[in-house]
Amino acid sequence: MICDSMAEREPEAQRRFLPGLALITAAGFFARLLVVLRVPTRPVDDFWSYFERARLLWDLHQYGPLPGYLDASYPPAYPLLLTIAHAAPSHELGIAKLLNCLLGAAFIVLAGLLARRLWGPWAGLAAATLAAFVPRLAVLPAILASENLFAPLLFGWLLLLAVSWDRPRVASTAMAAGVILGVMTLTRSVAWLLGFFWPVAALLAGKKARAVLAETAIVLLAQHAVLLPWAVRNQVTLGRFTVLNSVGGIDLFIGNSEGATGDWYNWRPELEKIEPRLPGMGVFEVDDAAGRAARSWMRENPRKAAGLYVRKLDRILLGDESYIVHYLATGSGFAPPETSKPVIGGPHLLKDQSAMLEMGLDVAHWAVVTLGLAGLAVLLGLAARRRSRRLAAQFAVLFGSAAYFPLVTAVFHGSTRYRWATMDLLLLCAALAVAAVAGQLPARLSSSRASAERAGSGE
Repeated sequence: MICDSMAEREPEAQRRFLPGLALITAAGFFARLLVVLRVPTRPVDDFWSYFERARLLWDLHQYGPLPGYLDASYPPAYPLLLTIAHAAPSHELGIAKLLNCLLGAAFIVLAGLLARRLWGPWAGLAAATLAAFVPRLAVLPAILASENLFAPLLFGWLLLLAVSWDRPRVASTAMAAGVILGVMTLTRSVAWLLGFFWPVAALLAGKKARAVLAETAIVLLAQHAVLLPWAVRNQVTLGRFTVLNSVGGIDLFIGNSEGATGDWYNWRPELEKIEPRLPGMGVFEVDDAAGRAARSWMRENPRKAAGLYVRKLDRILLGDESYIVHYLATGSGFAPPETSKPVIGGPHLLKDQSAMLEMGLDVAHWAVVTLGLAGLAVLLGLAARRRSRRLAAQFAVLFGSAAYFPLVTAVFHGSTRYRWATMDLLLLCAALAVAAVAGQLPARLSSSRASAERAGSGE
């Protein structure tokens, strides 16, 4: 009776989904727009670097933080997008933040579409609502962080992955997924290995091994075709053919050296003690020297290295939201030619109420964590009870990729920024928990017989 009632409501829910998604997206966009109009945050540190690289790309066709200084410290996709802002004659920073608001709207849409495909229209609307109004995501456009671009790309990739499970031949879908994966890698290098989840999830979903092998080859080829121009640029400009960046060794040293604390620190003086020739080295030579020193220290101090890894992982997963408050309202940072630049010059309400702001962000963060973990538990329980290969694939890719980001980044150094992609994935799972508690999962997920039949048909 319950399943029949839910089945009757599903067509109505589907009809209401797109208008509801449009309304939620508009509300989320205007919430972000209000933040960027009312909070005059200025970019510093990494966020200044993205903006300045975009300016130099537009003005001088150079990729680096300063004129004449070329490097590969940051992948280029987000700075390339920000060149749109520098094409305007004025208000470049405001236009850059507007682009972030549009990316936020795209993320809301993709969150809704992805959750609907996985768990039905009510879960889709719940995911879109969370994506629209979770405070961290609402204020992120004011900060010129590459995660503004990374988040919608991640959900677009997951949506194509889910689509591929329903089609026996998915060459075009796999190619599009590979292109998105390539752009993700050019946004944040940590995405380079995410392609591993394509074959794992496809096999769990019941696809033939030969088809999965072909699909995976297409995904990886398309990904590296997108990365190829960046690797060629690095070879021609800096003498190293690489699809990644020029700070992997440096980041490893920051997190694994005698002076390491688990957070970023001024690593250069310590490395100069180990490698006196450092001032005369090129960017990749410095990175290589840092990597050698870090690996040597880890071999000589395995217990310290393990302890640091746990400390960094703890900071990433359990740290408070002071990082966002710092770069949104209260902090200052390095931004040439000034040595220290506040993110908001002069008085502002958010600076006065920074403790309340951080508390609100913390409460929202732990609410999403709690609901997200509950959603993962619901998904695992459904997969086990219904013996559904499709649900098992969903759990594997969502839990695996959520764990992937902190586990990999903790090798280098710890920052709560490195959990943002994990939080986006938990937000998606939180929508499942909300739909389950509200009794709004589709009949195909609620009916034992329907689920068993889907499992038997290879779903």
